[in-house]
Amino acid sequence: MPEKEKPPAMRVDPYFIYEETFCITSPTAPIAFPADFVSFFFFVIIKEMTSLCIAPVYTEITARGKEYMKKIVFENKTSPFSISFTRSLVPWPHFHKDIEIIYVMNGSVYACADREKDWIQTGDLFISFPNQIHYYENATLGDYLLIILSPDILFELKEKMYGSIPQSNILRNVSQSEPVKLLQQALQATGDYSQTIKAGLLNQALAQLLPQLTLKPRTKTSNATLLGIMNFCSSNFAENITLEDVSKALHISKYHISHLLNDKLGLSFTAYLNNLRINHACDLLEDTDKKIADISEDVGFGSIRSFNRAFDAAMHMSPSQYRNHRKM
Repeated sequence: MPEKEKPPAMRVDPYFIYEETFCITSPTAPIAFPADFVSFFFFVIIKEMTSLCIAPVYTEITARGKEYMKKIVFENKTSPFSISFTRSLVPWPHFHKDIEIIYVMNGSVYACADREKDWIQTGDLFISFPNQIHYYENATLGDYLLIILSPDILFELKEKMYGSIPQSNILRNVSQSEPVKLLQQALQATGDYSQTIKAGLLNQALAQLLPQLTLKPRTKTSNATLLGIMNFCSSNFAENITLEDVSKALHISKYHISHLLNDKLGLSFTAYLNNLRINHACDLLEDTDKKIADISEDVGFGSIRSFNRAFDAAMHMSPSQYRNHRKM
């Protein structure tokens, strides 16, 4: 068995790269597809689909030792599925009700689900089940196929996806496997009824991927409590909330909240809250002309000094530098 590629040394020089990727998203409501393909293709013919939405997504990657992409920690996704080709991955811990699949076409990254973290590289596939906390560390710039889909579009598989989690979220050396070929076909599908065709290919791919995973029942553990904490914080981070506020609102002890955040995310309460605030500050710096002092107040920081310090710690640049680079 060939020796696994070692993680790369940390980069030390800051750089800025702009890339354009095309996200394929479905504007329609989730659809449950018939089991047999005769019925499926008949369904394609009679079902009037809305046109394909192709939205260019411009991603700035900044680095001093790692690549950064801004992403809210709690994501309330509404599209049934999206398929995109990207060169970088999200370092923020986040979760959502969808399935997330990363296929590494070229590159390498630490993929983390809940508390499990492992190195994946070219030819490997990572899958995160609904409401699993996941993120990516030390990603090299490469070629990643990113698929996010709602279990609601999966015929027969929906209950299994909601009721189970895999013992391991990683499948290795699957570049020549049929599921990966189906995922790549879904990325490339165009023309009439392409959204329905993509959804059908995703159903086929997941039906072939799941038997390769060892699943275990999803139990009501501290993860449910953690998701509640994350949801509350993501809804209230702009306020002057404290650990005591979260404790009273959720009827959970301060010690237990701190323990869960540190154990599951490796973050203190303050660090987690600051990540949420910095994420929203990035949106405001990019999308508005608000003064930095006003943005600092809008996202919940008590002073411009604490905002600048937290921003530099997270993004390795000042807010004004971030805004200037985004508008270049």
